[in-house]
Order: sequence, then structure tokens, then C-alpha cells
Amino acid sequence: MNEANKKNHFSRVELKQRLQQLEAEIQAKEAYAEIPLSSIRKNNWKVCFLLLLPVLFATGYFLYTRAYNKKLFSQYYEPYPNVIGYTLQNTVEGPASRTEALQLYEQGRYADALKYFEQASQMGKEHTDFLFYAGIASIEVNQLDKAEAYMQEVVKHPNSSFVSQAEWYLALIHLRKSEPNQAKEHLRLLTQSTDPFKEKASSLLNKL
Repeated sequence: MNEANKKNHFSRVELKQRLQQLEAEIQAKEAYAEIPLSSIRKNNWKVCFLLLLPVLFATGYFLYTRAYNKKLFSQYYEPYPNVIGYTLQNTVEGPASRTEALQLYEQGRYADALKYFEQASQMGKEHTDFLFYAGIASIEVNQLDKAEAYMQEVVKHPNSSFVSQAEWYLALIHLRKSEPNQAKEHLRLLTQSTDPFKEKASSLLNKL
């Protein structure tokens, strides 16, 4: 085969290969075009669902734990009774008398009682009884951040007779705020002593 014939032969081979390649591309495009649009949409929904699955799971878990913590709070929470009586009425002068505040507290008028307790607590942070009951009243009116601040102030006074109670209610406040890790810290403190709240703290801790 001379050079001219060889050249023509390779040209025909290359042309044939190119035609075959074009034919294959056309067939592939036609096959894709025949895929139903509904099938494409269906696959897209599957992809979207798989992408959203972690978000849906995280949201569901968050809502579940929040509801569970709220349920535990309802099981263990109750307002602390008045254990200081109506004595020393004149310890705090003016409308913020101990008697007035505690009477409102016992009547369940927590918002009104809170005003009196707040005025009384301004007389000095050493009045941990006022601070403690102001914290309870704050829980009752759903002012949890304020309640936490009052209870934290109480535990800063180790000689107060309300330290253990404040630790217990701090745990419940964190539980109500869906902060179980912080709640566990206060519960562990109560379980490590011969505290009267030890049994209740252990029971709640085992459920967290």
C-alpha cells in the first residue's frame, strides 16, 4: 500500500471512529431525554430528604429532651413553705415588711410578694431569707434568670440556713431552662453530703 492509499485508509478509519463516537453521544442524550420528569423529581426529593434528615433528627431530639426536662421539673418542683414565720416584723421598715411579704407568699400572690422581697433584699445581701423567697417567687412568675441570680447570691453565704435549699432550686431552675448539665452539678453537691435533699437529689440525678 503506497503512502497515498495509507493516508486515505487512516482518514476513513478516523472518520468512522468519529462517527461512532457521535452516534454514541446522540444515543446517550436520547436515553436521558426519555427519563420521565417525575422520576427526576422523585430522586431530587430523596436527595433533599437525606440532606435534611440530620436536621430533622437534631430538632426532634431537642424538642424531646426539652419536654422531658420540663416533665421532670414538674414532678420535683414545689414552692418552698414558709419556715420563718411572721416574727421580726419590724426588721425591715416600710411596706416591705416580712409579715406582708410572707402573707402574700402563702396566699400564692407571688408577683406581689416578689416586690416586697426585692425591697427587703435591698437592705443588705445578708438577708438570705428574703433572697431565697424572692428566688422562689421568681420561679413562680417564670422569671428564671432572676430566680437563678437570687439563689446564687444565697449560696455565697455558707452560714445561711438556706444554702442547701438554694442548691436544690438552682438544679430545678437549670432543669426548667433545659440545662441538664448545670443541673447535675448542683445535684452532685447535694448527694456528696448528709444533706436533707440528698435522697431527692440522687433520685433526680439518676433520671438525667
